[in-house]
Amino acid sequence: MHFISGLMMQKVPFIIAELVPDVDPFMLHIYAAVAEKERALIARRTREALAAAKARGMQLADPKRGQKNRAKADAYAESLREFVTPLAGMTTRKIAGILNAQKIPTAPGAVAIVTGDAVEGAAWLALIDAGG
Repeated sequence: MHFISGLMMQKVPFIIAELVPDVDPFMLHIYAAVAEKERALIARRTREALAAAKARGMQLADPKRGQKNRAKADAYAESLREFVTPLAGMTTRKIAGILNAQKIPTAPGAVAIVTGDAVEGAAWLALIDAGG
């Protein structure tokens, strides 16, 4: 809630897509407060449910799964090193275009999507799954 009220105090104009365009500041404060309360309730219910499941003896995660996923991700990243290293210093838009043109898929087989405008240091891309 502080984020929204901070924007409002600084007179930053913004429109909430889910609300009517002419919603007044009072209603924005109300909606923000309700959203913050709901977030807190969801977090509490989730913590309680996980604690109850753990108390019943349920295993909540596979301890070795993270290690397996990390190894697969590292191997995939290493396989891309020869393609990505020469791209360091280019904008993410240019890198995404080059990788897409060469049909180099992301790990889940998605398309590289640019979410920033510059690459700093090593070449990093923000990726989203094309199916979702």
